[in-house]
Amino acid sequence: MAATILMHFYEDEEMAFWVFVTLMDRFNWKQLFDGKLAGLTQLLDSFACCLPSDVALHLEAHGLPPSTYAANWMLTLFTAAFDCWSAVLQIWDLMWLLGPEALVPAQAAVAIISHYRDRILSCNNSNCLLVLLHHTIPQTLVHVGTLRDNILTEAVLMQPLPIALCSLDSKPPDCP
Repeated sequence: MAATILMHFYEDEEMAFWVFVTLMDRFNWKQLFDGKLAGLTQLLDSFACCLPSDVALHLEAHGLPPSTYAANWMLTLFTAAFDCWSAVLQIWDLMWLLGPEALVPAQAAVAIISHYRDRILSCNNSNCLLVLLHHTIPQTLVHVGTLRDNILTEAVLMQPLPIALCSLDSKPPDCP
């Protein structure tokens, strides 16, 4: 994340450092990287609760919980997984615009999965799904306007996600 900030936002290393500190502190992303990955676990739980139920059931039936495909998306804020920088930067823009409460990475992941829903459901084995989730989607996600519209629609329709990173001490609620 720090390299992306330095590479795409500022040529000033000190400014990039302070943007990174803001991301870790204001957005509470440092909890994603604690020793137990508790923040990541809760973010993935939030994401899983908001997936379309047919997709979630299909992925689970093939032994693919969100940690197998979305953990890398969340930990790197999509920078290490997606080839389309305009899509990645669109997610980052929305994250800064909507603030930490929106949990944009989880909502972006839901929007991405929803966008590829039919392709996911057409896969009949875990190998097909893994190729789709780890290679095809990251390499073909170029519909930035559609992604942005889906995230914004999800932000309106989903209500607040059930788990916020600011409440790691509380017990997560059950999925709706």
